[in-house]
This record gives sequence, C-alpha cells and structure tokens, in this order.
Amino acid sequence: MEKKSGGRQSNTQSFVYQDACDVVKFLTNNATDHALVLPGRIPGYKRDDIKLLPSLHTKVIVYDQYKTILEKSDENKSERVRLQEQQHLYIVQQERSLYNAMVSDAKSTCKQHGIMQLTTNLPCSRNLSMHYSFDYAQQVHLPSNPMQPGPLYFLVPRKVEIFGVCCEGIPKQVNFLVDEGHLISKGSNAVISYMDFYFDHYGIGETVANLHCNNCSSQNKNRCMIWYCAWRVAKRLHHSISLNFLIAGHTKFAPDWYFGLMKKSFRRHSVPALSVLQEGVNLSSSVNVAQVVGTEDGTTIVPVYDWQNFFAEDCQPLPGIKSYQHFRFDCQHPGTVFAKSATDSEEKIFYILKNNKRG
Repeated sequence: MEKKSGGRQSNTQSFVYQDACDVVKFLTNNATDHALVLPGRIPGYKRDDIKLLPSLHTKVIVYDQYKTILEKSDENKSERVRLQEQQHLYIVQQERSLYNAMVSDAKSTCKQHGIMQLTTNLPCSRNLSMHYSFDYAQQVHLPSNPMQPGPLYFLVPRKVEIFGVCCEGIPKQVNFLVDEGHLISKGSNAVISYMDFYFDHYGIGETVANLHCNNCSSQNKNRCMIWYCAWRVAKRLHHSISLNFLIAGHTKFAPDWYFGLMKKSFRRHSVPALSVLQEGVNLSSSVNVAQVVGTEDGTTIVPVYDWQNFFAEDCQPLPGIKSYQHFRFDCQHPGTVFAKSATDSEEKIFYILKNNKRG
C-alpha cells in the first residue's frame, strides 16, 4: 500500500525500477512493429521523432497485450523452475543412491573378510575396495560444564576443532581433536595431513579407496586434494581412488551421525581439558575413536605439512573443478584425472602434470 499525502492509503502498487524498464521495453518494441512516423514537423511539438499507433490500437488493447505477454512469461518461468527442480531432485537421488551402494559394498566386504577393527596395515596389502567419508564437525569449547551456574572464569574458552574420517564398512570413525594451539587452518593442508595420517595408522590396506565428502572448496573440492589423490595412486599407495562430492544442500552422511553421538556425550559431562575430551569421545560410542593432533603442552602428534607447495612445482590446476562431482584416479594412468559432472555423465580426461611429466 502506497501512502499519499494527508494520510490516505492508495491501493495502487508502486513500480520497482525493473518493472518500469520492462514497460518501456514493451512499448518501444510495440511501437517499432506497429507505429507510424508522421512526415514533417508536427505543430505544437518540438520533436520530430514522434510515432503514432494505428487507431485500432487503443490504450486498453495495448495494455491487454502487455498482460498477455506477462502471463505467458510467468508460465514459461514456472515451467522452467519446475523442470529445474525435477532435474535437481533426480541428480540428488542418483548421488544418494551411489553413496548408499558404496556403503553397502564396503559393509559386505568387511563382513566377508572378517574386518572388525581399525589397525595399521601396509598400503595395498589387501586386494579389496573400501569406502571412507570425512568432514569437519562444529568446534567445541573448553572447559565445558553442563552444570555451570554462571559465566565462565575464562574470558575466551579454548577452541577445539574436530575432523572425522569414517570407515563405513566396519563402521568406525576416527575423530581428530585439534587444539587451537595446533590449528594451522581448516584448509586443504590440514585435511590432507589428517587423511594421510589416517591411511598410515588406521587404514585397512585396501587397493581401491572410495571417498565421499562435502562440496566445501577450501577444504575438499580444490586442486590440492586432486593432486594428493593423484599422488597416492602414482606412488602405488592405492591402485585406484574415487573422490566423490555430495550435492550442496544434501550433505548429510555417516560422519554427522557419529558427531551427534559425540556431541550428545559432550553436553552431558564436564570436560575441563583436552585429555578429558579424548576420553569422552572414546566412551561416547563404540564407533567413535579419538585421535589427538597435539597436546596442550605443545607436543605434536599429527603433523600438518605444506602439501600445496609440495605439489605446486609439478602439478597444474584442473580447469572447471567446481562443475564436476566425481573424480577417479588410477595407477595405470599416473598424472591423469577422470572427471564426471554426475553419476551417469560421460567421463572427461585431464592431465595435471606440468610439462608432460606424466609417465
């Protein structure tokens, strides 16, 4: 409702700038198709570019034409939105089906080979395929006491980040507890360092690793993660790796459940220090395992390396990385990335080594 002078209300809705532009564009196009330019100068008008519509084109008819075009435009827009939503839901269903199938195959593999625990195994010591999911959880603050009667003594609580890697075949999740004194960043260097430590100390020695994670560009979907996967297969630490990304807005998967079990226990107990948090994670559920990245006295247990600079000398970025959801790496094709935008789309081949260094 537009308010006029004197406090009266008007039922006329005011145009926004885009509406005015649309009206001007319609009138201009209509005049170009139907109007006539009068020859010579028109008495009483200084301008000589005035155009007149035919007499049968009254204001009512022109307005009705404008409304008809708007209705058709709205219908076309609604149809495009509907088709886009259907396509989006179809893609989400396909990606979720792929994830569920990989999880089911991993559980069957572990049951068949009697794998029930995470232990240190040599790379490629077992000729089988395994599925892993990884993600960051929301950070927690120490000290924490559910019975805290008032404000904390500390002005700023100590922050602890949590990064989880889940072996969904067993299933069991290793939760890396990152004290703020050892927190370099939540970027690709940290993610790759934790994943590399996990494969060295908790991996089951599979030849084929299928990985699932979210679409966060700074952590997972970036050139450094692609380089790391290609490096692992080139070094024969895996024969093959598939790196799969869940659709944005539909990223709920196994790590979220394990984080929930851990957070539930955290909210019910007093946690004054990192060592107590570690114990609490182990006791929260039989599927959760705590791995401290570094102690409060400064001792580093899980080192974070500069993987970006390590790879940058020999590797080049993959173009259009954000448009792809699935990446595959094979030891028979070192330096090569096979990428797909969806589960049922055609693979595209990219070479990420500089100066044709692939062997």
